[in-house]
Amino acid sequence: MAATDARPIPRRNVAYRVTFPILDADGDLVTGAAGLDSEVSKDAGTFADCTNEATEIATSSGMYYLDLTATEMDADTVAVIVKTSTTGAKTTPIVLYPEEVGDIRVDVEQYGGTAGTFSGGRPEVNATHWRGTALAAPATAGVPKVAIEAAGDFAQVAADKAWASATRTLTGFSFAVDLSAAAVSAIWDKLTSGITTANSIGKLLVDNINATISSRSTHTAADVWAVATRALTDKSGFDLSGAGIQAIWDRATSLLTTSGSIGKLLVDRGADIATILTRTDVATSTRLASASYTAPDNATITAIAGYVDTEVAAIKTNTDKLGTAMELDGAVYRFTTNALEQAPTGGGGGSAAAIWDEPIAGHLTPGSTGAKLNAAAAAAGSGSISYTYTVFQPDDTTPLADVDVAFCTDLAMTNVVANGKSDSFGVVQPKPNLDPGTYYIKRQKSGWNFADPDVELVS
Repeated sequence: MAATDARPIPRRNVAYRVTFPILDADGDLVTGAAGLDSEVSKDAGTFADCTNEATEIATSSGMYYLDLTATEMDADTVAVIVKTSTTGAKTTPIVLYPEEVGDIRVDVEQYGGTAGTFSGGRPEVNATHWRGTALAAPATAGVPKVAIEAAGDFAQVAADKAWASATRTLTGFSFAVDLSAAAVSAIWDKLTSGITTANSIGKLLVDNINATISSRSTHTAADVWAVATRALTDKSGFDLSGAGIQAIWDRATSLLTTSGSIGKLLVDRGADIATILTRTDVATSTRLASASYTAPDNATITAIAGYVDTEVAAIKTNTDKLGTAMELDGAVYRFTTNALEQAPTGGGGGSAAAIWDEPIAGHLTPGSTGAKLNAAAAAAGSGSISYTYTVFQPDDTTPLADVDVAFCTDLAMTNVVANGKSDSFGVVQPKPNLDPGTYYIKRQKSGWNFADPDVELVS
């Protein structure tokens, strides 16, 4: 924006510089106005800060100017207020009415001091000179006589203008255009090698009319369909309709009589097919895959068969001897009295008292009843105090069942002297028998974490 934006009449949507004074209450000019704040309102809209701010004309003149942008001038009424923080200075109001086409009406009475003549609101002009040179007398009254120099250049410029237009539409087609004989001949004489534009009619003819018509078949459609048998040798792309497929499966077996056909074969093997269907009661994928099956070695099978024969015969020899040593007792067999009398010393098993008095040290084979009884006795401990220990959940109130508990004498919890499992009341069973002292207790249960060891003093 510049001083050239100042003009006698403001115009709409055109940048404009307005010059104004800032006065005090006495009407005196205010110089060096401080805190200037210029705001603009368009067509009675809310005032808003101007893009530019008022500037004092140098030096200390009290006169200021404000550059309004084209956007700020885009209104019928532009109201401006310029405020200042200088004591005693008054806000300066400015109201502009930007001019636009149709705003100002003019009635022309004279041209150059001479009264004009008008016809229908249009001025009548009598031209006597062009750029200071007297006009030549026209051949026809009212029509100026004009000589155009460089006519060829003018014609070329006119042609260039016409063909430079992006779209040229002929709006009238009432005329007929006839090609000359030479033009028609040129069209038909065009070499096919020169017709290369894709998608053009000429290229279509070149690509598709590539053989003489006389070399093509003379058969009509009626000739083709009159042939008694028509075999389709290329079936690709043919699909049966849903109705066609349904008709195949709905074909009555009584109509499938052609010998050697698949339909007749299915009819003849109906019983076999029914048997197969009754046996296909599970998915094939559930059966053992051939890749997972290893055929046995025939030599190994023969060896096993021979071994079974000799072993079974030996076993039978011994079991046959049981016949005279056993007798039927209701629904079961029992040894005869004679067989029991002839049993080896101690073979009868001994009395109940002898069984319970048997030292356990000789019956600790892993997995045996003696080993389990011995472990159960050890789990309870061997101390002098029967100690009650209850396992609680983290709230220290709710008992927790099925917790494996080990009582240890060392902080590392490796020396276990007793162990057990908490019951539904959280009490460890069996109750451990402990000697007086400090014990480090380890607790375990899937899904639970315990702050072990739990230190307990037994006394």
